[in-house]
Amino acid sequence: MSRLHNAGYEFRDLLEADDAAISSPVSLPIPPFGSWASELNKVFGGGYNLFGFASISEFYFGLSFYLSNSPSWSDLRVYWNSGGQSNYLGAIEVHVFTDPGTGLRCQVASTVGGNLTVVASGATAVSANTWHHLEGHVVIGSTTGLIEAKLNGVSQFVYSGATDVGGNTTIDSIEPHSVGATNSNVYVDNVIVNNTAGGSDNSWPGRVYIGGLIPSAAGPYTSMSTLVGAATQWETVDEAPPDDDTSYVADTVAGNKSAFGMADPPSLTGWVIGRAWVDLRAAQPSTSTGRIATFLQTAGTDFEGSAQSLTSLYGRYIESYKNNPQSGAGWNAGELTSLSAGAVVRGTGSVERRVTGVRMMYEVTSVVATVSSFAYFQLAVKVFACMGNVQWLLSSMR
Repeated sequence: MSRLHNAGYEFRDLLEADDAAISSPVSLPIPPFGSWASELNKVFGGGYNLFGFASISEFYFGLSFYLSNSPSWSDLRVYWNSGGQSNYLGAIEVHVFTDPGTGLRCQVASTVGGNLTVVASGATAVSANTWHHLEGHVVIGSTTGLIEAKLNGVSQFVYSGATDVGGNTTIDSIEPHSVGATNSNVYVDNVIVNNTAGGSDNSWPGRVYIGGLIPSAAGPYTSMSTLVGAATQWETVDEAPPDDDTSYVADTVAGNKSAFGMADPPSLTGWVIGRAWVDLRAAQPSTSTGRIATFLQTAGTDFEGSAQSLTSLYGRYIESYKNNPQSGAGWNAGELTSLSAGAVVRGTGSVERRVTGVRMMYEVTSVVATVSSFAYFQLAVKVFACMGNVQWLLSSMR
């Protein structure tokens, strides 16, 4: 599978990242899509989200970002690392000064963990206090190394040269990281990482936006028998962020399942759905052989995901569908309505399998809409978010 990572922060937690520090999901400034973005916040040295994957020598990434310029400057650096750690082999940096504005800069380390040297720069100044979209393409190699970047879909630079820092021929994580003056804010959203394998999602991701549908009603199944912290099952799994053991639905009997009616999305007319996935937050209170599987019902047909092992800490469990499993074809906007999603108890043992959060996530890819319909869509997303009890400050279209 060529899609390695996607993060839209619609649970208002950081479990889509493999590691995070000095970071929190926030609703302001208004994200470019959905309800939440990640704030890499506010202190010199900054915060980060780290996304890990199997070692690769070539990858593409994309993300939305917003930089404040208070008091004077702020940076977003997208590092890549080897060995599952922050050893900073290279980076694409977005750097904003109050005066003058500067563009993207490409940096490569001379030694593992060493200082980064600027080897290429973009000509387009990056404005502060608005959302932009950054894409990068990196090839790790001694003579075939390549780093190139796009800002809002426009090419900024192509660097050809050695990128195998310290003899590392692969990388295994990328890391959006804030590096800015105290009280400068860096926000990221819609993080995508692709490798070059497979027949799709194997190149530039383009402007990908990630949204999430929240439980809003009872669904077709309620056989998970333990209900804690709420009057109905669906109300145990709709919080943002999930409240862990404060409210959850649980059971010990393999095959029992609960599914919840998901709120419909705002109008997606003129947009293309790239994929959808069921996203759970689940745990078991002690070590056991219990497992959990995702559940999806679309057009009256049930689909169960693979059984996944649980730990005593609440974690993220997903099943992704590039195509609609009912039709076998790509998703269309109408197919994201009237969905039910939830969980199925699997594995053995008498320890409860607890579910505290459920979302039906989706990616919006190729935009077919006109500018006027895009503005309407942005407003629809914000109104929809308000219905989910998220407080928004409406602004003009960016």
